[in-house]
Order: sequence, then C-alpha cells, then structure tokens
Amino acid sequence: MVEVIGIFSADPSLAITAKQQNLPSLLPDFMEISEELEAHNPPPSLVPRIHVLMLNNLSHNNPLLLQNETASEDTEDAVEGIRDQLLAVLEQMLLGDHLAAEYMLCHLVSSVYHRQDVVALGKFSLNISGCPTDEFYIKQVYRVISNLVTKSHLLSLSLANLNLLRFVPLKDYKQNRLQTGMLQLCARTHLIVDETVLETGQLDANGVGNMTALGNVISWQKLDYDFAFHKQAFPTDVVTLVLSEGKSILKCDCHVPLLTSDSSNNRLNELFDGIFAYLTEAMLNDLRTYLGKAQLGCYSVSSQMQKMIEDDFVQTRKDNQAAMTVDDFHALLTLTRLLSLTYGKMCPTEDIWKKAKVMQDSLKERVRLLM
Repeated sequence: MVEVIGIFSADPSLAITAKQQNLPSLLPDFMEISEELEAHNPPPSLVPRIHVLMLNNLSHNNPLLLQNETASEDTEDAVEGIRDQLLAVLEQMLLGDHLAAEYMLCHLVSSVYHRQDVVALGKFSLNISGCPTDEFYIKQVYRVISNLVTKSHLLSLSLANLNLLRFVPLKDYKQNRLQTGMLQLCARTHLIVDETVLETGQLDANGVGNMTALGNVISWQKLDYDFAFHKQAFPTDVVTLVLSEGKSILKCDCHVPLLTSDSSNNRLNELFDGIFAYLTEAMLNDLRTYLGKAQLGCYSVSSQMQKMIEDDFVQTRKDNQAAMTVDDFHALLTLTRLLSLTYGKMCPTEDIWKKAKVMQDSLKERVRLLM
C-alpha cells in the first residue's frame, strides 16, 4: 500500500500508437503485435496516467490515524469505554450472542505480523455458523463491518460464482497483461464470505481451483498466481470471515456456532435499524480509530508472563493431557494476543490470559453441545 504524489494525466494523445499517428515505428513489422501494443497503450478513459514524483510506503490507510499511531497512547478507561460500545454493536449484530461478539472483536483486529516458514502468525479467520439464511441478514452484517473498517469485500460463495468467476490472477500472454482475480486483495482487507448461498451441485475445474485458492488464503495466507506454465505464490494478509448455516466447508482458525433466540431472527429489520441509529458519525469515527490503533499495536510478552503461561500450560497438561493440545495452546496464545490488543494493552496480563481460557472453554462446550 503506497501513497503517491504526482501529476494526473488523461491526455488521449498518450494512448495513440505510432501507426495511428502515421509515424514510423521503431520495431520491424514482424515484431509488432497489435494486441500487445493496445494492451500497453489503453485509452486514458480506461487507464488514466499518473506521473509519480514521490512514493511513500504506508502502514495503513485509515485517515483518522497518524502513521505508526497505536492504542497505547490512549488511557485505559477511554479504550475500555470504546471497546464496550463496539462490543454492544457486535452483540446486537450477532443476535444477542455475547461470546460470538467477543470472538468477532478479536477477529476484526487480527492481521499477519510475522511469517515462520509456511505459517502466517497473527491470522485469525473466523467461521460464524447458525446464521439466518435470509440474504438481508448477510448484507446487513456486511454493511455494519464495512462501516467499521477501511477495506472490505463481500464474496457470495454460490455455485455459479465458483464456476464462473476467477479468484486467482491469470497471465494473458496474448496481451502480455496480468488479469486480476477476486482474491487479489491488498493487506488487511476484510473478506466476508457468504456460504449460506452455497447449494448442492457440481463444481467444474474452475470451481475446484477457486475453492482451493480460497482455502489457501484462509489457511496459509498465500495466493498462487497463475502464469499458465507455472504458478507463483504471493503472500497475503486477508482477514477472512465465513458466514454459514452449518459448519463451513472451509477450514478456519476458529468456529463459533451462534446461540440465538427465535425472537431475534424474527425482528431483523428492527434490530439493524436500531444498530444504525446508534452508530452516529462521531461514534463511527471513534470506533474506526480504536480498531485501527488496535490492529497496529506492537505486542510483546514479558518474561514474567511467559513463565506464568508456561507453568499454567504444564500444570493443565499434568492434570488432563487431553484438555490442552499443542493446537489448543497455539490458539490460546493467538486469542490472548488479540484480546490484549482490544484492551489497548501491548503486553498480556494474568486477567486477560484467564479470560482467554474461559472463552476457549466456553466455546468448546458450546461446540460439543450444538454440533
């Protein structure tokens, strides 16, 4: 993501080739390929020109934040107040499910902060199951999230879209251009996948490839660009939320079944009208600033907390080895990090560690009872 300072040009003459100007070409006739020339000289109405004078790399694109600004600069009471307001909105959006709202908040501040071999650390893809299959609900959830974050995209995972759309960038050698794909998203884009529209049917070769590509983005944060004769993997940082009726066919880092009442499902219009009435422009700016700062937080663990966490892990395994697997421990560390960031803390505390354990245990029990 870059900031460009330059001169914007839409001069039609820049798109005129040598032949169109009746000027001698520098290339022999046999070397000229009309499709390639047109690809390199598209009309300015399609591709305007920017003559770059200065180029700056950006850590984010939130206009409410300064570069490298973090939540640690705010007071603890201010951060917790805004956190409670956002949590109330998310809880209403998720039909009164407080546990799901806590996980959703952690999901919103997640991003890849380090890569260890093939593992992308910091990612936290979330699958919310038990969602109403009403198209209205999915669109309203996306509307809420898109109002809170700077970059978002809604992907309808219907059978037709899987078979017809192109998720992966493809090199067109005839025009010598790289054609874009649906998953070619810039860093920290929130991708909301609507799996409630997926129906029974047959996936063709393109559909299978699209599902594979989406699974790789969710699991490994990488996207394989298709250069026809070979594929090249590029790292991604896409914050993926999957909304589904049952458990998703896509493997996510966390699966939260919604626990709602029938009354909530029957008054969706009233519920979302209340949410958008509550979200004034001033409040939205506060929530956007809060999320931006939390996502950019520089997190670290003190030696004292490291020892406490290690001792707790060893003791838990001693009491019941099945109660805490290595995967459970990794998930707990990720959840603790994200919870800390939502509280504006750059280092976890014992209370946050205990809260993460309670959330993880509550989710395990819920999955056991509902699935």
